[in-house]
This record gives sequence, structure tokens and C-alpha cells, in this order.
Amino acid sequence: FLLGDDDDERERKDEDRTIVTINCGGQKHQTYIGTLRKFPNTLLSDMCERGPDGKKGKLLRDRAVFVDRSNACFASVIDFYRMDRLVQPPGVPDEIWHAELVYYRIENPSMRLPTAEELQNERVAKGMPPNSRWRKALWLLFEDPSSSVFARYISLWSVIVIIVGVMAFIAETHPTFRFNKDRDWGGIK
Repeated sequence: FLLGDDDDERERKDEDRTIVTINCGGQKHQTYIGTLRKFPNTLLSDMCERGPDGKKGKLLRDRAVFVDRSNACFASVIDFYRMDRLVQPPGVPDEIWHAELVYYRIENPSMRLPTAEELQNERVAKGMPPNSRWRKALWLLFEDPSSSVFARYISLWSVIVIIVGVMAFIAETHPTFRFNKDRDWGGIK
């Protein structure tokens, strides 16, 4: 039983080193099967896997495939597999880019909403105390206006105070607002 698992693992590693050719819109791209397997459940990854019936995927079987899609977008898609970084190519409209990502079954990070855990980790990275309940509430109150209605009011109040302070500083420089010793203040000198 264990010997069979070792053989499967060895065979998978050998497959990962296999070079495959993807012809997209007439331009050929080559990469390793292991590179395409980095992101499971995507179109190109599924072409490199065995199905539930044990049949090899198209790229695993034929080592080549033709994809009739946008070549400009595919260069960015294959770079995503290589570098784990998804960059929209310049000059490609958002709708076309999104349609290409849907076709290749790649999640568009700009369309993805963060989970509550990711938001919590981001807040902790910005300085929120992770454990203390009252310190955490106080931090959220002053640092994250979206955390509560009261935090939003405090944020708005802070902006208003800043604007009034700047306006007072500017008004101070105008001659009509300057202090004059010789000025008569309602009959009192």
C-alpha cells in the first residue's frame, strides 16, 4: 500500500518536470506541468491532472493544446502561474480581462472581498491589539471609521476640527483679524 503511494508520488514529480506547449491564438508558450499545477481547480491545472476515472488530462496526455483565446491576455495568465502575480495587461479593457479570467477559472483579486479573518489580520498588522478587549475597541473607535457609527462620527468630527483649524490659521494672516493695540473695543481702549 505505501509502496504504491511512493510510486504515485515519484510519477507525479516526473510529470511536473514535463514541458508542455500551449498554443494560444497562434503564439506558442511553453512551461512545465508543475508550474500549471501550482493553482488547482483552474482550467490549465485541470488539463494536467488525471480525472476520477484515471484518464490523463489533455496536456498530460498530448503535451500540447490549442486555446483559441486572446493572446495578449494569455501572456499575463501564464505569467500568473509562473510568478504568482496577476497583472492586467495594458490596453485590455476590464470586461475582456474579467472574461478571460473566468474562462481560465482564475479568481480576480480585484473582484474578491476579503474575509473577516483577513480583515482582522490586516488590522492587527496596522497596530490593533489582538487580545485586550477594551484596547481593541478603543483602537477601532479612533482608527477604523467603518467599525461603528460612533467611530464614523468621531472621524467626521476630527476632519471638521482640522478644517476649522486650517481656516483659522489662514484667517489669522489677514490684516482685519490681526490684533491692534490702538483699536477701540466698544468704547474701551
